[in-house]
Amino acid sequence: GGDLTKVVMTQMDLYLPLDHHDRKWSILRHALDRGVCLCFDRWTLSSSIWDLDQVYPTIPQVVQAMGDLVTQNPQYLHQLVLSNGIHMKLQYTKYGGMGYGALSQHLLPRLQRVLTASQMQVVLCETPQRLLSWWTPPPPPPAPKEYLACSVCHNLFEPILGQYYQKFTYTYCGKECLKTHRL
Repeated sequence: GGDLTKVVMTQMDLYLPLDHHDRKWSILRHALDRGVCLCFDRWTLSSSIWDLDQVYPTIPQVVQAMGDLVTQNPQYLHQLVLSNGIHMKLQYTKYGGMGYGALSQHLLPRLQRVLTASQMQVVLCETPQRLLSWWTPPPPPPAPKEYLACSVCHNLFEPILGQYYQKFTYTYCGKECLKTHRL
């Protein structure tokens, strides 16, 4: 009974390359037909220092799949999400991967050949914004308060300037305790 339009299935590019008569293609279409969003986020592994393009999808495969899905049903556009999906050291540029700039530097220029500017706006901005619209920032935490202990009554109190007194090693929560100590 949940709202499937708020569900995002990640790593869906592991189902690529797609043959339109393949079972994998029907799985993706079945999920999209039910309103689920699909995230393509494993494509950055195909160009790492290892020869992983046999296991992970390549950029051309992701671009072709997104173009094919949108061509087949334009409504699918509102259910596609892209991510760098960086989770291993070998994806950093320092270790031979594409790094955090992979989406803007490598995938988007090729995707612009398949999708229009307004379609790119939907995939990159509107869909993620819709998916994250439920989030509201938490209230700010209360300011930490330092409490002092009264030398006479031993109660803890908040030190407000002008309302407590200190002399030598003694601390008084108010005039009453100060008077009591003087007696």
